[in-house]
Amino acid sequence: MYQQSTFVNQVAITGPDLLPISADDVTAKSMWIRHLWGSVLGMNPKSIECRDSFLLDWGGDTIAAVELVSLARQNGWQLTLAQVMKHHTMQAMAEVMQPSGPIPTPRMRGPAGS
Repeated sequence: MYQQSTFVNQVAITGPDLLPISADDVTAKSMWIRHLWGSVLGMNPKSIECRDSFLLDWGGDTIAAVELVSLARQNGWQLTLAQVMKHHTMQAMAEVMQPSGPIPTPRMRGPAGS
């Protein structure tokens, strides 16, 4: 698992990054985000909760965030590095992540995506 980066330790992140969004939208996108996070961080996607932070709770750093953006794009989602850093909870990321077209079958790597 990745350790928190110096960037995260130096930036003051105040409170959880939560946005009001519909339950259906969160459910579909949350499932994708869980698998993307699990694949990038090498963890079980089922252990991720909607208010968990990619940066603070799971030790994601800027390198992991770049990998997350790349994997999201490979799987048909639009997600930027800036969005990951600003909207770092699963719930908030579900609000900003958008499909780039028809969503293909997941292509996850490693044991977390199996």
